[in-house]
Order: sequence, then C-alpha cells, then structure tokens
Amino acid sequence: MSDHSALARARHEAAAQFGPEELARLLYAIIEINAWNRLATATGSPEPGSYQPGTQPEVS
Repeated sequence: MSDHSALARARHEAAAQFGPEELARLLYAIIEINAWNRLATATGSPEPGSYQPGTQPEVS
C-alpha cells in the first residue's frame, strides 16, 4: 500500500476490531501465509490445486 491514508484507515479499522495482542498475532499470520505463498510460487511446489487433505504422510 503506497497510499498512507488508506494504510492509516485500515490500521484504525483493525484496531477497532482487535486488541493489541490479537493484531500482532493477525499480522504475523498474514506474514507467514504470504511467505509460504511466495515460496510455493518461487519453487513451483506444491503444484497449485494438488493438495488433498488427509493424503499427506504422518510426520513423527
């Protein structure tokens, strides 16, 4: 977002819905999702649409 007024408005609206700790957790969740999406895009893995819940091997 390059529009500072839009960023301030979004921050204000989020603060009205979430407390400081919740906002921090939400921000880190967004960052983590973004990072995984960028890694998947850069590596081509997994193939988009290939994930099927319950078909992954158990991790011990």
